[in-house]
Formats: sequence, structure tokens, C-alpha cells
Amino acid sequence: MDKVYPLIEMGATYIENLIILMAVITISGQKFKGMRYALFLAFFSLISSVIVIGMNEISVFSFLTPILTMAFVIFVTSKIASTGSLIVRITACMLAFLVVQTIDYILVVLVGFVYGVPHDMFTEFTTVGPKRSLYLLIDKLTDVLLYLFIRKHIKGLKVLSIKLQMVLCSLSIVAYTVMQLLFGMVIKPDLMTMQIAVIFSWLFVLCLIAVVFSLFSVMTKAEKDKQMQEILQSENALMARNYQLIHADKVESTKRQHDFNHHLKVMRELVREQKIGEMSAYLQSLLDVPVRESAACHSGNDIIDAIINCKAAEADRDHIEFEFNADFHLPTSLSSIDICGVLSNQIDNALEACRVIPEGRLRKVIVEIKQKECFAFFTVKNTAAENPLLKNPELASTKMNSDHLHGWGIKNIRDTVERNNGFLLHEFENGYFVSSASLCFRLLDT
Repeated sequence: MDKVYPLIEMGATYIENLIILMAVITISGQKFKGMRYALFLAFFSLISSVIVIGMNEISVFSFLTPILTMAFVIFVTSKIASTGSLIVRITACMLAFLVVQTIDYILVVLVGFVYGVPHDMFTEFTTVGPKRSLYLLIDKLTDVLLYLFIRKHIKGLKVLSIKLQMVLCSLSIVAYTVMQLLFGMVIKPDLMTMQIAVIFSWLFVLCLIAVVFSLFSVMTKAEKDKQMQEILQSENALMARNYQLIHADKVESTKRQHDFNHHLKVMRELVREQKIGEMSAYLQSLLDVPVRESAACHSGNDIIDAIINCKAAEADRDHIEFEFNADFHLPTSLSSIDICGVLSNQIDNALEACRVIPEGRLRKVIVEIKQKECFAFFTVKNTAAENPLLKNPELASTKMNSDHLHGWGIKNIRDTVERNNGFLLHEFENGYFVSSASLCFRLLDT
């Protein structure tokens, strides 16, 4: 067994470095995918493990081990394999080390109490042997499970503003430094040192809570402002299109009036010349001209009517079939901004998908809006050239034009739905892409 324990030590070191590297790349933004990413992780985790094991063998320089390992992760591995800035990579690395080492210390205490060695637990579990091997197994299994649980929730750091990134980076560095100092004080047997460590930890926790609360308050306000800006821009664009339609209708009305005057002059001449047969044939030819008049939406909600009427005219110009069935006659607590944020973005996405389908093939958008119990349901279906969920399950924007705000439509819908305790579902069936959104409301007493 004496030969097995060193292997367990090396295996635990490798797993720890692998978890830290994956966490840093996940937070900073993954550049590689597939087999290339897996090979990169395996190779550079091995190099990090060699650095850690080599530095620990030289006891005089062992205090430099975390510094060198962090520097290697920040300036080499994450720079190669991630898309994040230096500040993001530093923050991600400090947070990863902070979480992993905090788990190490907590589990040492917990396992020590289970074994019944609360006084010398740090010495007991830093000595190679069966107890340390069991501790390492539990510790690294906890690291793996924690990473698998939070990996989907740690990708938003790089989208923060530079100011917030710098605040979080400074906070993570201070937290890691304080954690190491507290650990050094805790393992000393002196009572006064222990008491100072406890008081210092209380103060640090209070300061940390205050900073985190302030940080999230700023983030929440910034996010709300950004969402409101997106919604207002959507409404402004809708108003602009409405004015364009009004202008187009005025031009068309002037043209029809001009043509009508010509028809009257022709009929006046036919009557003057008493050509009754020609007059009858001419009138019949005018009656045979098909009159295309799009049905106006009367859903019971002004903002829904404005959106659908505008989008129907837009679809007609682009030669896209547009059908709707809207019933929204119950007065609700939903704001017009939330309704606009969901419905206009849903229809915009549907029309955009139809425009890439070549003319001659079916290009169709179907809108259904209804109220049931305390929910408003917005369902928009559109024909699609292919299933977009196969290659792009998150429906992230693929547009490269930086002059316009792309990729915010789905986010706008999702945020509005969550804010109104609803749901958002995307699926592909029978050649149609279906976007279904619901908003919870309360009835208004009118």
C-alpha cells in the first residue's frame, strides 16, 4: 500500500488542477471544442500537476506553489484556450482556487470530527496514509460534483462591465489572501491567535456581504436599464415602421385617387358618346379587379392590434403569408411594454426566418394569442428552411453587423417571461419553428 498512496496523491493533484483549469476556461469563455479541447485540458493539467508536485518537493519554496500555479493558469493555459480578458482570467483563477481550497479546509474539519481527531486534524490529514487517501477521495469527488452543478451558472462574468470586473477581481484577490491568512492563524494552538482570527473572519464576512450586496444591486440596475433600453428601442422601431406604413398608405391612396379620376373621365366620355355596351364592359373590368384588403386585428388590446397590423403589412411587402387569431379582451395587469417585448420580438424572429427561405417555397407566419385563467399565451409559428435548434440550441444570434443590437430578442423575451412568472418554449415540428411564451397576470376590476 505504501506505493499506492503516492499515486493517489498525484491523482488528486491532477484532478484538482483539471477542475481549476476547466472552471477558469468556462468562466473566461471557451475557445476550443471537442477532442481538441479535451486533449488541451489533459495536457496542461498534467503540466500544472508537475509544477505543483515539483514545488512541494522543495520545501523551502513550497510557499511559491500556488503563486506559480496561478501564474501558469492565467498567463499560459487560459490565455491559449479562452476568449476572456486578463482581468476576467485573473478573477476566474482566484475564484477557482478560493473555492477549491476552501472546500479542502472545510472537509478536513468535517472528516476530522468523523474520525474523532479534532485537535490534530490538519496534521493527521496532511500525512500520507489511509486516512488522507479517504479524505482526498471525498474532497476531489466534491470538487467534481460542485463543478458539474455550477458550470452552467458561471459563464456570465465576462459580460460584466470593465468596472464591475475590476471590483470582482479585487474582491477575489482579497478573499483568497484573507482565507490563507485565517488558515495560518487557525492551525496555531495559541488561544489569542484563534480569537483574533475569529473576530477578523467576522469582520471580513460582514464587509464581503456589503460588497456583494452593492455589486449585485449595481448589476441588477444595469441589467434592468439595458432591458428597458432594448424594449424602448423595439417600440421606437415599431413606431417608425408604423409611420412608414402610414406614409405608404397615403402615397397609395393618392395613386388610387389619381387612377379613379382617370376612370371617371373615361366613363364620362363613353356616356357622352352614348356607348352603353363599351361602358358596361369597362365597368365590369373594373369590378373584376381583385380587391386585396388585409383584415385588421381587433384583439381587444391596442398594443397587440398595433403590433399585428404593422407586422401583417410588413409580411405582405415581403411576400410572406401572415395569419393571426388574437383574443385578448380580458383587462389584465400586464404592461404594454412587456406585451410588446414578447410579441414583437417573436414575430420579428419569425419574419426574419421566413426571409431566408427562397421565394416560391412556403413562407408563412401564424400568430395565436389567447387568455386562459390567469395566463396570456403568445404562440408564433413560422416555416423554416431547417431546424435551428440542432445547430444553435440556445438560439444565439449569428448576425455580425455591430451597427444593430442583435441577439437580444430571445433574451428580451426570456427575461420578460421570467419577470411575469411564465414560461418560454421553443420547438420544431412539421417544418415549423414554434415559439410559445406565457405571461402570468391578474385580472383588473373594471
